[in-house]
Amino acid sequence: MRLTRLRIDNFRNYEQEEIFWDDAMNIICGMNAQGKSNLLEAISYLSLASSFRQSADLELIGWGKDFFYLEGDVEDRQKKLTIAAAYDKQKGRRWKINGTQKHKLHEILGYFHTVVFSPEDLDIVKSGPQSRRRQLNRQMVQLYPEYCSLLVGYNQVLKQRNTLLKSAWNRDIKNELLAWDTQLAALAGRIIRMRLDTISLLSPLAQNTHAQLSNKEKLTMEYQSLLPQKEMEPMTAQEISIAFQKKLQSLREAESARGMTLAGPHRDDLLLQINSVSARNFASQGQQRTVALSWKLAELELAYAKRGEYPVLLLDDVMSELDMTRREQLLFLVRDKAQTFITATDINFSLNGGKKIIISSGKISS
Repeated sequence: MRLTRLRIDNFRNYEQEEIFWDDAMNIICGMNAQGKSNLLEAISYLSLASSFRQSADLELIGWGKDFFYLEGDVEDRQKKLTIAAAYDKQKGRRWKINGTQKHKLHEILGYFHTVVFSPEDLDIVKSGPQSRRRQLNRQMVQLYPEYCSLLVGYNQVLKQRNTLLKSAWNRDIKNELLAWDTQLAALAGRIIRMRLDTISLLSPLAQNTHAQLSNKEKLTMEYQSLLPQKEMEPMTAQEISIAFQKKLQSLREAESARGMTLAGPHRDDLLLQINSVSARNFASQGQQRTVALSWKLAELELAYAKRGEYPVLLLDDVMSELDMTRREQLLFLVRDKAQTFITATDINFSLNGGKKIIISSGKISS
């Protein structure tokens, strides 16, 4: 997969720019706070339908402007696409694929797959479960558009169920709760089953990459949910749903007291371990960064295994965080595979060809 052209209007500190990209390697240079990360954010927005920095769409509009507009030409082995995304303060979001208006999130995702790695991704390892769930979800919605629909449906039912639980203190909600339990469990079973399948493929890929980057340390991934992963692995989505309903029944009193749903995909976690020891609690910062990078590179390989082509790789100010050996190992692992975009304040790593652009105050020059 390749991004051949990007147009930007009123996005962050960019007014209007159009860039044509190299098929293999693109280096984006400039001093700090000039707009290097903003450029990668624009690229990833066309694939994720959101900011990888978790910024609201309104925050992406240039200062003093009323809208932003992004347009990219994307090529893969089978087709060429033009993807356009816009956000207007009055009209809200607008998306087009080859000129056709798209209205729902699952209609947008999956056309253009990117993998982003930035210094903030250290939180994937060292922060709480939410950051790991977010990373797993972002990966899966690009691989499986139907997964996005499941998440949207689950969150809608979850919101209704939590609203009902908040009213438990002054009325009997048992019969109403059973109806929501059935809906939530059906969606949860499918989501957890898809996550288990994905992790079973992702884990050995991450383990292999981590061993190359870390002098043969062993990385493992274990999904933590209502039951141990080994118990759930042979279960169907329906069997997981039944187990989930039983879990909800056992938590009925606690949930009514707290007014929230205490189990489900929205609370699950992914345990990351190095040599059987928790990476979150005991790994050094350098080890944690290598774990996060291994996960991202494993996503590249998983996408290739599923689709027969590599996503676009966006490396935001990553080289300065790695020692020379790991920089060279990283470039070796992605060379001749994914189209790669690297932001940097200076070129402190070896390159063979590619395109280099300089950014200063939101202005681009070759």
